[in-house]
Amino acid sequence: RHGEDTPHADIGDALYYLGNLLDDQGELDGAEKYYVECLPMFKKVHGEDTPHVAVATTLYALGGLLWNRGEWDGAEQFLRECLAMYRKLYGEDTPHKNIAGTLQVLNLVVKEQGDLDQAEKLIREALEMYRELYGKDTPHLQIAVSLHDLGCLLHAKGDLDGAEQSCREALKMKKQVYGEDTPHKTIAVTLGRLGKLLHDRGDLDGAEEYLQEALAMLMKVYGEDK
Repeated sequence: RHGEDTPHADIGDALYYLGNLLDDQGELDGAEKYYVECLPMFKKVHGEDTPHVAVATTLYALGGLLWNRGEWDGAEQFLRECLAMYRKLYGEDTPHKNIAGTLQVLNLVVKEQGDLDQAEKLIREALEMYRELYGKDTPHLQIAVSLHDLGCLLHAKGDLDGAEQSCREALKMKKQVYGEDTPHKTIAVTLGRLGKLLHDRGDLDGAEEYLQEALAMLMKVYGEDK
């Protein structure tokens, strides 16, 4: 048995999974409480300055939670600490899905803070890492999502050609992943982004076509009465 105040990995795990459950249910305050409680426990168990997956995973969870809340500075701090720890765990130049995933979320946080150049660097690194992990020409959801995120970032920077190219690649890959005629919200999101892009380019007919397709797909996904 472990005392109530005794640091132990099993207690830390229980706290983390409770936080994760509440996080998934959208109860961010409750989730944060459990994450904040398990983080110092994991550090005591595994070593204050020792890189460990449990510590990094909790840092990532806290970063994601604060991102969902719109607390960009706090989110960035946790995610950068998480990224540094994952690099120590897996190797500075070693492709790993946890490193790529952290880069991907960090890009979104930095983008919200207005540093578009830094955000582009992060999402390009994530995209390259996913391609190394899964194969450059292999249809994979994480590659497709990264292409979409890159397209959104380039759109925000005013690079409409680059944005359209990335979004078209993302759309093609998402359809390969889910099926050409399978309605899915992530496909609809990229269709909608292409519609906005074409609108900004002055191609109103093309924009309407993509936006109508996005709307029709969302109706199928969620139901016309929802």
